[in-house]
Amino acid sequence: MRKLLFFGVVFILVCIFGFTMIVSEAEPQTNNTNTEIIEPINDINTTMIIAKADLNTDGLDNVTKSTESSESIEYVEKTEETEEIIESSPEDIYDIKSKEVVEKQKELESIEDNKEWFIAYKNLIDEYSEWVDPPESIYDVYTNDEIYLMQRCIETETFEQDFDSKVNVASVILNRLESEEFSNDVNKVIVKGQFAFGRKNISEDTKLALEYAYMIGDTTEGALYFHSLAYKLRFNGADYIFTDEAGHHFYR
Repeated sequence: MRKLLFFGVVFILVCIFGFTMIVSEAEPQTNNTNTEIIEPINDINTTMIIAKADLNTDGLDNVTKSTESSESIEYVEKTEETEEIIESSPEDIYDIKSKEVVEKQKELESIEDNKEWFIAYKNLIDEYSEWVDPPESIYDVYTNDEIYLMQRCIETETFEQDFDSKVNVASVILNRLESEEFSNDVNKVIVKGQFAFGRKNISEDTKLALEYAYMIGDTTEGALYFHSLAYKLRFNGADYIFTDEAGHHFYR
């Protein structure tokens, strides 16, 4: 009876051992129980574009990250299909445009002619008007009729004269409008101020001269009077300042 019981136990142990070996052979061998099986990714839309911060890293200028291989993540040469795309924030764009304006404005310093400089300056303002607030112009302050009357005065007083001479006359008109000694009414300053204003056809130089005097500033050192008669040391109680190319003497 004991022999039968002994052989029965041995038989059961043999069966258990054999079953364990069969199951063990059926299981896949792994070196790390935490390793996950990565399925291949074939979708081209999963290609990762290199981060903006990485662009300053040596050796990464012409590469993008790719996850198209299940074996590893590697760097591959950029192609037209994996073109680098970087979206800048509005703040970044504003900073870039502001720096561009500063650099281009420095380039204008090489232009000596005031008229040419002013035209280039206005073009620069127009080019970057979306990013930089333009300076206040005479059109923001005075009516069309007031501007036209000032232009007529400048055109008449400096007919066929150079641009700088036109700016000088424009400066005197604007100085009077801002002075406590005169009215701030354009009609009173010009018509009752005994300025000539007969001409009605306005040249582009005259228009630019008035804009220049308002936007850039006075070119006469604060003159309130001018005339083209014989030179005098004083005029209407004001002191002589200078005489321009048009032959106008200016006083303050």
